Amino acid sequence: MEWAPNPVMFQLGSFAIRWYGFFFFIGLLTTIWVGHRVFVQRGIEEVHASNVTLVTVAGLFIGAHLFDVFFYNWDAFLADPSIVFGFRKGLSSHGGVAGVIIGVIVYVRIKRLDFHRVMDAVMLAAVWLIPTVRMGNFFNSEVVGRTTDMPWGIRFLNAGLTEPRHPSQLYEVLMGVVVISVAFWLHKHRDRVRRGVTFYLPLGIYFTIRFFLEFFKEYQAVSPNFPLTMGQLLSLPGAIVCFGAVWIMRPIFKDPEPETEGEAQADLESEG
Repeated sequence: MEWAPNPVMFQLGSFAIRWYGFFFFIGLLTTIWVGHRVFVQRGIEEVHASNVTLVTVAGLFIGAHLFDVFFYNWDAFLADPSIVFGFRKGLSSHGGVAGVIIGVIVYVRIKRLDFHRVMDAVMLAAVWLIPTVRMGNFFNSEVVGRTTDMPWGIRFLNAGLTEPRHPSQLYEVLMGVVVISVAFWLHKHRDRVRRGVTFYLPLGIYFTIRFFLEFFKEYQAVSPNFPLTMGQLLSLPGAIVCFGAVWIMRPIFKDPEPETEGEAQADLESEG
């Protein structure tokens, strides 16, 4: 299959909306909207939802940019350190995660809030960026997969790649759907799920799936002779930390509240 879409979605004179920007905006808008809803549903004051949204967006961009510079463009940084002050390069999803976590840590310490309670809500909002950003990458013909002879291989002609390649961006879109499904299943049962699990478990699943999907993606920042990609080197410690936290928290489901004597008597009367 040949893939060569116009990266510009809509243009009016000099004003243009690109597909990547469109998908990123949709993901960001969904993140903000869902964030406000889940904060209220989890009993957190809505003012914190607004403040944490600003902290999250700032941490996302700053962390994603710094990780991209230091982990994916180190040689370029050594040649021109000023690139750290400009957003001319790409964005690293691992850096975005780190930036968000650091930003929330600072905020909850200032406001004296429970970190896990806030991060559970943040996770439910932030997961929507996973599929939308990767869909934007797909339309931009970037973050491509390795060559393949599978029937669903795609030729990314806009990137000058004429050999069929894995549509790794679409694989990660599906990964995002899985992570969203797990996160909101936990949210549905939030009365029984321990605090922190809605943060650590979906994030651990993300890092784990991402680790294996990297085997289908082109190498970035490291030599093809190296057994792992940069994405795998960054995903592995994240998966270990997240699943380690879930293991420490086990059992992840709290025991149901014991029935009071009055409730037990009411049940007996209703059965009678």
